[in-house]
Order: sequence, then structure tokens, then C-alpha cells
Amino acid sequence: MNKATKYIAVMTAVLFILFPIQVSATEEENENSYRITYYVEAGDTLSRISQHYGVDFELLAAMNNLDTDARVLQGQRIYVPREPEINYSLEAGDTLWNVAQKYGVHVDDLVSYNQITDPGRLKIGQVIKIPVQSAEEMTPVRVAAKPALNVASRGLSGLSLPVMGIISSGYGWRKSGFHHGTDIAAKTGTPIRAVEAGNVIFSGWRAIYGYSITIDHGNEIQSVYGHASKLLVKKGQQVNKGQIIARVGDTGRTTGPHLHLEIHVNGKTVDPMRYLPKL
Repeated sequence: MNKATKYIAVMTAVLFILFPIQVSATEEENENSYRITYYVEAGDTLSRISQHYGVDFELLAAMNNLDTDARVLQGQRIYVPREPEINYSLEAGDTLWNVAQKYGVHVDDLVSYNQITDPGRLKIGQVIKIPVQSAEEMTPVRVAAKPALNVASRGLSGLSLPVMGIISSGYGWRKSGFHHGTDIAAKTGTPIRAVEAGNVIFSGWRAIYGYSITIDHGNEIQSVYGHASKLLVKKGQQVNKGQIIARVGDTGRTTGPHLHLEIHVNGKTVDPMRYLPKL
């Protein structure tokens, strides 16, 4: 290294020390992520941030494990949930398959969400709505493709009802995106029972779900129970079919007391009501 090169290197290092580079943007966004990363500015509050992004105030607090009255500090990192969909204008050479791969969704989801009858006849400039994975799922899950999985051999048939109540929201697409489970409305405190025997792999608080439980039943089958008011089992505990594991509540993002039930098979969600007794 000659003297001139050394001089430039030293001066560059000094400049970095004296004048550190400032990040000009206050947010970072990953188009395949369920969230935006925002850095708190002077005068910000959770309420102001939620209004700026047009997101639910309580959802924003829950997503960051904060109380709704919590103060935020300048420079603090806050995660903001993404909008439920992205509008994408098709370009020359685009296909549903490469668009799906780009945004981390499944082709079947795009077809269903956009009510496309012929995926092979798309036009340049046509706007495709991309459903963004909800923050409900910290680990991305896929929707079971049709035809349905043959799950009877996996022991998924004959599940028991987790709670007695009224179905308030079914599995499938709705305006806010894809609903990966079934909501069963019931009074706060109503017992929630395991649909099948298994091992508790999660018991605690999750964004959106509130107090929730995940049970691994083996054979790549799992069940998820959300919005509980009280959890009665711990991670690592073995539970029996029909055992009371929690009580109905309205924790997390919810409009009233109910159980949000999901069934996962081989990493894909399936309609729980296909395998449960009729209410």
C-alpha cells in the first residue's frame, strides 16, 4: 500500500468516526415480510405511529409486546404490520408462477384471491392482488391445495370438539385476507379442550393470537388455540384428547371472546371443520 492509499484510508476512517453515516429512512421494509420496521422519532407515540400507518392501535402494541399505554423512546425499533395485500401490475414475461415465487405465496392462493379462471391468459398491465401473510403467523404456513390431503391415514379423523359454541368465522378467504382457522364464539372462561392427544410445543403470548397454545400430535399434525383468557398447560407437557388446556377469552386481536382454532398438516393449514363433529 503506497502513501497516498494509506492517507485516503486513514482520512476515510477519521471521517466515519467524526461524522457517522445517518440512516436517512426511518423505516425498513421487506416485501416478503409480514411487517415493516420503524424507528421511533422525537415526539412519536404508539397512537401516532398506528394512525400514520393506518393500523389498529392495540394490534401495534401487541405485535411489539408492549402495553397500550407504554412510552416509546427515540430510536426504538417498532414493528408495524403490513397491509393485507399488495397490488402488482404484470409486466412482459410475468407468469402467476414467478409472481407467486417473488412474493412467497402459492399459485393456488393467487388464483383464488383474484378469481382467475385461466392463469395462462393474463395481460401486461393487469393488476394482481398479492395476499400478504398475516402477522398471525410468525412461521409462514401454506394453505392446503386441492384436492384435499389424505389425512385420515395420519390420524386426523375423529378429532374432538375443542369448545362448545357458535362458529363466528369460518376457514378461508375474507376481505382482510385468508383466515387460516375457524373461530368459535363462547363465553369467557369456557373450557378449551385438546382436539387430540399430543405434546405442547408452545404455551404463551403471541401477537394477534394473544394467549395461545400449539400442540404437536405427531405425523406432522399440529393444532393451534388462540385468544385464551387463561392457559392451563405448559410447553413440554403431554396432554390427552379432550383434556382442558385453556379457557376462552378475548386476548390479542379480537372483537369478542372466542376460540381461534387452526389445524396444520405437513406445514399447511386445513379447514378444521372437515375433521370435527358438527356443532
